[in-house]
Amino acid sequence: MAIDTTNQVILAHKIVKGPRHDSKDAIPLIRKTKKYNPIGFSLNKTYDSEEIHKVIHEELNASSLIPLKKRAKKGKYRIGSISIFTKPKYHQRSIVETTISIIKRIFGDKNQNRSDKLRNKETKLKNLCYDIYRYTKTTNIKIQI
Repeated sequence: MAIDTTNQVILAHKIVKGPRHDSKDAIPLIRKTKKYNPIGFSLNKTYDSEEIHKVIHEELNASSLIPLKKRAKKGKYRIGSISIFTKPKYHQRSIVETTISIIKRIFGDKNQNRSDKLRNKETKLKNLCYDIYRYTKTTNIKIQI
């Protein structure tokens, strides 16, 4: 999930079937955010690869705040990120965890459907409903049903 840390809205998300390593979907997800002109990405160590750094810097002209893995010894963007890494900016990534927690608390943490296709649709709808919820919270719109 890619979250705008200022407004706490979901910019892009990817739903996959079954357990899977998140870094496999990172680059397509990062590319989906290009239309929002992001200024930076705060990701955890899982996403520390030269390829991810390169996409963020070259394609999106943004900065990457990703702590280096212990074995990181090469890579133009990986090694260069050491000088711009700051913990306060890096910890903005916790907003993603907060967003996930809010979605689970408001809309439930279990999908009700049995098929993978419908579970994926249900998750996408929960994400859309969350964005609408955030919009109404930040703009003070009253909705009556």
